Amino acid sequence: MLRVGDLDPRGFRRGLVVLTGDGRRVGTTYDVIGGVRSPYVVVRLDPGVEVRGDEELYVALRPSPPSRGRRRR
Repeated sequence: MLRVGDLDPRGFRRGLVVLTGDGRRVGTTYDVIGGVRSPYVVVRLDPGVEVRGDEELYVALRPSPPSRGRRRR
């Protein structure tokens, strides 16, 4: 879970990308829980990803574009 801080929790949706400070993707948002004054965002980590407890994470407020798969020629 991530503590949201000063941001409006209504701006968070399921499926937004969660990144580290250096831009490495660690997972996606899953849910917002807790009180209105101190909400938390539940993050579903990508397989094989480990995150330290003191590492700052960021939420991309725009969802990532859908994957188109492999293009055929």
